[in-house]
Amino acid sequence: MTCKLCKEDPIVFGGNKRKCYFKNSKNNWNCETVNQIRELEHKNNHRIIRTWYNEHTIMIIWLHNIIDIRGVQCLYVQWYKHRGKTESLNLMFDNGTCRKPKEKELLKIISYFKDKKGSD
Repeated sequence: MTCKLCKEDPIVFGGNKRKCYFKNSKNNWNCETVNQIRELEHKNNHRIIRTWYNEHTIMIIWLHNIIDIRGVQCLYVQWYKHRGKTESLNLMFDNGTCRKPKEKELLKIISYFKDKKGSD
């Protein structure tokens, strides 16, 4: 399944086609939904923690009261450089488990932070 945002804009710079995360999470490249999640690293919000080392970036978004999923704590995102591939994308739960997020869950997170200025 290709996500809505990749269907709306299937071509990126250089004329290359996107490889949607929701079609193949291991072979993704410039999925627009995931790109918008990654862009949250630039938000100045206390719910978003980002760190990097040697061009590897890790971002954690605290999700309490943002999405209605029982026991969800945060979204963990990891990528290398800014070339378009996301290495890891997981919802983490209070019981220690994790799973890949659904498109609608990521869209809800994007929507929540879209108009936020600073901390909430």
